[in-house]
Amino acid sequence: MKRGLVWGGIAIGVLVVVGVGLSRMGTSAETNNAKERVRRLFDTMKPGGDPQTAIFLYWTGKLVLPPGGQEEFNRAADAFEAWKAQRDIKQVSSYEIKDAVLVEEAKGFRQAVVTVSGTLDGRPFKLRVVQLDPLEWLP
Repeated sequence: MKRGLVWGGIAIGVLVVVGVGLSRMGTSAETNNAKERVRRLFDTMKPGGDPQTAIFLYWTGKLVLPPGGQEEFNRAADAFEAWKAQRDIKQVSSYEIKDAVLVEEAKGFRQAVVTVSGTLDGRPFKLRVVQLDPLEWLP
């Protein structure tokens, strides 16, 4: 009887450790993906970058035409121009991504919310990054 309890306790302990490890692994993946999306976006906004790719990365983080075709792309392009105008960005000359913090974990159909911060052309920035949603500047 005692041996069964010991093995049961060990099994529960292993499940807890594995669960915590998987949870942390997901957190790391979410923050890394958010940083990578911002990095790729800023790279495409440098001289010689591809404006269409920048719009895709800003709008959804995917490099495909959004559902809705040309009309949705035009909407994304307009929103991207308005987003850049909020910080008076014409093109990017330099940037540094300093941090990414998981603000809200993914649950069900909701994507994780990550805050990415750093400097953009010498000025601090903070972005709200949610996969499949447009990027948002944060104060």
